[in-house]
Amino acid sequence: MDGYYTKLKNGIVFYQLTPTQYTYRNLDRYDSKGVNVAALVGLPWGFTPSAAYAYNQRESPDGADIGGYPTHSGFLKILWANPRWGLRANLRGQFNSSTPPSSSDGTYQPAYNVWYAQVSKRFAGLGAYALNLYAQVDNLFDETDIFLANADGTPVQGQFQVWLPPRTFQFGVTIDVDRAR
Repeated sequence: MDGYYTKLKNGIVFYQLTPTQYTYRNLDRYDSKGVNVAALVGLPWGFTPSAAYAYNQRESPDGADIGGYPTHSGFLKILWANPRWGLRANLRGQFNSSTPPSSSDGTYQPAYNVWYAQVSKRFAGLGAYALNLYAQVDNLFDETDIFLANADGTPVQGQFQVWLPPRTFQFGVTIDVDRAR
């Protein structure tokens, strides 16, 4: 766990002029504060769940949100491994809260989450080398791009904030090298 509190002078932030125009803006002063927490636990039968959470708040001296970053974000992962069989599998999720507005029109980036899954098989090695085959799915639930939203929550079409690639399947081979040999 760690926390921070920073008083910035002459900071540069990403600023939205209109739904279609962006720029950078220099702020004379703003504060950035937050906390990061992470934990994992080893369970029987090869399971290792882990979680991480980040809180980030940026505000001007008068208390107004600066925007540009999600206030809350988190990661969940469950890993299963059986070294004797050379198998590993994991499921990972990334969560982001809505991002405070970075302009005076009230538009914001809505909250979103994305999931990933992977399985791999390690085959008997030859000397210091071992061959692994893996299969992976990114964006498991095929989430779509995150569009800018108006203050009432309706999307601003054509103004995406986060590009999410569609569900993607990957297959591959990796080679591990045991440098201790």
